[in-house]
Amino acid sequence: MTNDFIAETRELLEDRKQEIDRHLTFAKTLIDTKARKLAKLENRELVEIKEYEIDRGLVKTMSATGYLLIYNLIESVMTSAVDAVHRQLKADELQFSQLSEKLKSVCLGNFKSGFSSYVSDEHSALTMNELLVWLGYRKNKHWNGNVDANGIKDKAAKYGIEIKYRDEDYSDIKSNFFDIRKKRNDLAHGELSFEQCGQDTPIDLLLIYAEQAYKYLSAVVDGFEIYLIEKKYRAAC
Repeated sequence: MTNDFIAETRELLEDRKQEIDRHLTFAKTLIDTKARKLAKLENRELVEIKEYEIDRGLVKTMSATGYLLIYNLIESVMTSAVDAVHRQLKADELQFSQLSEKLKSVCLGNFKSGFSSYVSDEHSALTMNELLVWLGYRKNKHWNGNVDANGIKDKAAKYGIEIKYRDEDYSDIKSNFFDIRKKRNDLAHGELSFEQCGQDTPIDLLLIYAEQAYKYLSAVVDGFEIYLIEKKYRAAC
């Protein structure tokens, strides 16, 4: 049994993983082979492009870009997973009184943050029960560029979602996700150059980070799917 909304999240997870795999595999090939030239297909034969030589600084920059791609994987998948819950609420046409206690707390928090910008004419057709469920919810406001393992764990707990992952493996995930987030922010805000970051980061480490992120996010998505299939977002009967 599957959930349609989570199926979209799984597809997103696979798509972003393939993006990362293509990028890191190419970067690793350039590093391992010390390739200096490109080739083009001409008359069905590969011909060296003599006018261009692959700069090693560019290879370092490509390696560092892996941090952005892995972070993009994490935040996009987590945004989609959380949004799947709210899309399910809409599909079920649930009102506030029908929600679990934890989800009521989530919706009340959204309601409080959204009430200051509330315009009654825009929501005149909604009852107060419906407003309590929907007002203030914004799909792209969950993480604000700062998602890490603790944030994922805390968010799941707020919704009442259980993530099954071995404690001994989680310590590595926690440390690695922190490094991914920090490097992403340092690069995005100009604190670190891409070339220097690539110089200091072995490509094999990024491949490990990518694989660990995929496995952990798969477990997280499993937890969200069980939550939705078993309708744990609803109030206990």
